[in-house]
Amino acid sequence: MRSKPGILLTLDAFGTLFTPREPIAKQYGDAARRRGLRGFSNDDVGSSFRKCELGHIGAIVSTAVITSTFKSLTPDTLPKDMVPELLQRFSSSDGYVLYPDVLPFFKAIRIHPERASHSAGLMLGILTNSDDRVISILESFGLQVNPWRYGMKKVGMAHANPKICDDVDFVALSYDVGFEKPHRRIFDATREMADVLPFEVSHCIHVGDDLEKDYRGAEAAGWKGLLLDREKIHASERIERLGSLTQILRYLDVSSR
Repeated sequence: MRSKPGILLTLDAFGTLFTPREPIAKQYGDAARRRGLRGFSNDDVGSSFRKCELGHIGAIVSTAVITSTFKSLTPDTLPKDMVPELLQRFSSSDGYVLYPDVLPFFKAIRIHPERASHSAGLMLGILTNSDDRVISILESFGLQVNPWRYGMKKVGMAHANPKICDDVDFVALSYDVGFEKPHRRIFDATREMADVLPFEVSHCIHVGDDLEKDYRGAEAAGWKGLLLDREKIHASERIERLGSLTQILRYLDVSSR
């Protein structure tokens, strides 16, 4: 019986939780130049990368994106070890860094009264325009991520200790859903995942750094959107903005809703 009200909270990943250690174009270019490929700048790589990325839903880095990026830049065949190196790099903390407020947020959320026990009324997931590398990236930073994804049956906890809650309960990927934010379908698909919960979801909240894809996409889907605006880029917008992930905590008191 699902009588207790609860919250479905989702976070964007890229640009919200982590960011490239160096520009993706530079990391691509450096990998190529270490193998003797020449005749292009990082700007050239970046321009080609952006064109190739548009044709692949949820793929920031993939074999197709990497090979297509360099196809117009060099007549040479890419060395066999280059694509695997880049795929591995962008699947872990080798290619990314967490924002400074991310680990403090997860530390605080673990002991939040709506999160500290498995009977509590807060489900936390990742909702992102990306592929399944998001899971390995977050795990490489020490976070416990449940492998439950859209289209799969709900699985057990990622952590072996039943007294410890997962940091992330599920991951909703545009790669799986087939639609990217701000399309309503990815938000609806994420909401459908909550139907298996032991509590009734009374509020859906999405937090991300992109005004159109995250904030306006969530609001148009009937969710509460919160824009993460660390650099105050959108200070002129008359919307609810967060300067830090830890400010999410004040929106998570179920009893006051």
